[in-house]
Amino acid sequence: VGGTLTVNGTIAADGSKNSIGGSAAGSIYLQADAVAGSGSVHANGVKPASDKEAGAGGRVAVVSTTTIADTLALAATSGGAYYSGCGTVYTKDQNGTHGTLRVANTLSTQTGYNARTPVTDEGDRTFDAVVVGSSGRVSVGADRTLTLPNGLASVSSSDTSSPYDGILVNGGAIAAGTGDQTMTGGWTLQINQPYTFPGNLSLESGARLGIFRMLMSGTNNTLKADYTISGNLTVDASSSVDVSQIYHTTGVNSEYPPATHGGWSVYNNASNTYGSVFHPATFGSSQSKGFYGSGILKLTVGGALTVNGTIGASGAVSDSTYDGTSAASGGSLDITAGSLSGS
Repeated sequence: VGGTLTVNGTIAADGSKNSIGGSAAGSIYLQADAVAGSGSVHANGVKPASDKEAGAGGRVAVVSTTTIADTLALAATSGGAYYSGCGTVYTKDQNGTHGTLRVANTLSTQTGYNARTPVTDEGDRTFDAVVVGSSGRVSVGADRTLTLPNGLASVSSSDTSSPYDGILVNGGAIAAGTGDQTMTGGWTLQINQPYTFPGNLSLESGARLGIFRMLMSGTNNTLKADYTISGNLTVDASSSVDVSQIYHTTGVNSEYPPATHGGWSVYNNASNTYGSVFHPATFGSSQSKGFYGSGILKLTVGGALTVNGTIGASGAVSDSTYDGTSAASGGSLDITAGSLSGS
């Protein structure tokens, strides 16, 4: 549109559903001198009767040479399933150089424990800002780089109550500058390989560094968080470095004795303990499917480590889908710092 595009109604490319399942949404690309209105633009996946068969969100891009109205509702949500990822909403106007990426569902009930939204399939990507929310999880794949020229502070969450929002770097890289960094606003950063923060790092207002809480089956020894902070690390009262509740075994035949670790299991006093006193590097374990042992964290801080929040590797109680009463063992924390303080 050469002039102003005004949307007071709806522009949609949603999926559909039948008795078997839901389909993924399509794509919408809008370009105009200005974009105005109070309507909606969406490419939403659809939820059928079963959560596990819901469709993924689609792609929405809105590009303006001047402004995009804040009153316009933009969405590319999933159908609300455990495995269906939400889509992407990209906006760029005169105020940005690289635009803003939004990977967020609109409802906190759209759980998406294992859902991912790859953003680097076509190559490396750079964004001025990233917004996640309600299980919106940006995934950076192998040999790709997500560049954030405004640092980690340019990432925020629209739903700070969800433990599944954030950025997952799985074989790729994240480039957020060489200076001090601040994570803020209730999102999680997980990097599946050893990573060094070059300066000081501050975790504020519910930020979470570690590993996403997720549903898994079997064993997965890649879920080890190994972070080095060259300067100081400060964790405020609402934030955490956390690898809790991520290790989902398949029962007593998993690689570790059921629900034991550093001490005997309550389920079987003859269970063998495992792991190292001096260099902890083993997962927590669970007794059966439906609840979660904890992960592994290796944390090296060159300067001062100040903890007013939490550094954790706790197991979990099973949810109501199973028996609702069982529990799992904690994982491992291996922490080295120049000094340790906090409350």
